[in-house]
Amino acid sequence: MADWLRILIAVAILGGLIALLIISYILNKRTKKPEGCIEIDEHCASCNIEGCAVRSVAVEIERSQGEDEK
Repeated sequence: MADWLRILIAVAILGGLIALLIISYILNKRTKKPEGCIEIDEHCASCNIEGCAVRSVAVEIERSQGEDEK
């Protein structure tokens, strides 16, 4: 196989992957937030401390929304 053809195939594959990334990013940004989704502080996103006051408030909100749905 000629070198120019290999380069063309590599560029096409790379371009396709970049296009897929851009399309998936745009579609993700257009997706609406689901009902019942609460917003928590960005610092709490990966925190697993059970005794945290901010986290306990978020858990209480989730529980009260769950009870309202029943």
